[in-house]
Amino acid sequence: MSHLHLVDGIIAPLWWIAGYVATLGIVGIAATRVKKEDLSKKVPFIGVISALMLITMSVPVGFLPFHLNLTVLAGILAGPWLGFIAVFIVNLILAIIGHGGITVVGLNTLIIGTEVLLGYALFKIVKKYMKPVAAVSITVIITLLISTGLMVGVVSAANAGLAYALPHSHHGSIQEHADEHEAVEEDHVDRHHDDEDFEDILSEVRIFALSGWGAIGVILLLGIALEAFITSLIIAFFMKVRPEMIMQTGHGTIQN
Repeated sequence: MSHLHLVDGIIAPLWWIAGYVATLGIVGIAATRVKKEDLSKKVPFIGVISALMLITMSVPVGFLPFHLNLTVLAGILAGPWLGFIAVFIVNLILAIIGHGGITVVGLNTLIIGTEVLLGYALFKIVKKYMKPVAAVSITVIITLLISTGLMVGVVSAANAGLAYALPHSHHGSIQEHADEHEAVEEDHVDRHHDDEDFEDILSEVRIFALSGWGAIGVILLLGIALEAFITSLIIAFFMKVRPEMIMQTGHGTIQN
């Protein structure tokens, strides 16, 4: 949900380099942590989850200009460290196939990786007070709200143009981003949208009878609810066939 669909050249080098440094640092820490885990049991699952994330992050959900992440599920089933490594790999593959620029892989991994780490930690706490299916629904909702706020914060702080973070079809494809960016470069026009351009783009976002920020809010809420519902269905399935995989989440700490 909070994936940045930005082509190379949109975010200043200071930001994307910092994103890579932070991401590779966390991946390095994660690589040392997972050596203590039973990899023979978790690697097959993380392979399946990575494949699911790769598919869901690259395909919009029907009538919603929105895609699922399944990152909370990755954190619960594979643990926070393996889950974060999987997110880095998935983002790298998506960038290679054109679903965003190579330069934003680090920032994307940090934003979406937050969903893995936070989802794992929250689920570990919430499942103590309610059944796992209800716990994961609440966990997904809270986690996605936080990661969406983080995404908007990163885009705003990096002055990348908030329009690129909006869920709408007009700027929904990477090719459209690339074409627009090339046209801007050719005309020697500033690559950031001014307030008037942003309002024009915002007015194009429509769903049902709403437009603008109202439509944005509905799309986000529907998307979050859909991801929570699908994740809860998957958790319910695992509770029937392999409940130990869910109940063992959080037996150690996030450092284990």
